[in-house]
Amino acid sequence: MAEAKILKSPTALLSASYELYTQKFKTIARVMLPPTFLTLLLTLTGLNDKNRAPQLTAHNPGLTLLGAALTLVSIVVWLWAVVALFYVISEKIDFQAAYRKAWEKLPSYFGVSLVAGLAILGGSVFLIIPGIIFYVWFVFATYVLVFEKKGIIESLKQSKKYVQGAWFAVAGRLLVGLLALFLAAVVVSLMAGIINILRVPLLPDVISALGQIFMTPFYTIYLYFLYKELK
Repeated sequence: MAEAKILKSPTALLSASYELYTQKFKTIARVMLPPTFLTLLLTLTGLNDKNRAPQLTAHNPGLTLLGAALTLVSIVVWLWAVVALFYVISEKIDFQAAYRKAWEKLPSYFGVSLVAGLAILGGSVFLIIPGIIFYVWFVFATYVLVFEKKGIIESLKQSKKYVQGAWFAVAGRLLVGLLALFLAAVVVSLMAGIINILRVPLLPDVISALGQIFMTPFYTIYLYFLYKELK
């Protein structure tokens, strides 16, 4: 019979995540600037939202195509930045070197994220519970792919193997991490809402985008520490 895995408490994981985030804040912020800038560009120009800026895109297929192209670029840069974060939080490395290393992993990272996402979505279509089960199984697949240099299918299998025998413990810690992320998002939204009431132009969008500099890296770090606990 396999020995039960003993994991650090959610509080300990949150504390370790915050400590690492503050230690590497400058590098993390630099990694997050390119995707944040693209998000701001799309949001402030309204190129990705016909309802927000109809005067820009109405009867102008060129701007519509530009918005679509920038949206695609933004998605790629976001994925690239997240992979770069993996190297920043696990090594002593500057943001440029992290981006260079991440570029090599980007196609396979996209592949494993797509397969895992489709599995989770497929499970959720029928009932919510299978989707949750698949999420807990495969949430560490990207970490396995990057740090253990496995293929897409092997990474999914290894992620599931790590969770075996500790599914409820992992699920509970994931829930705590997501709740922390949700609370941070609420705070950012409240700040943006207050500024919006004061009618300060564009600043609410800037605050919402800058919130990602904290939320995305923090959850990435939190999962990293949980992944290390399971290995």
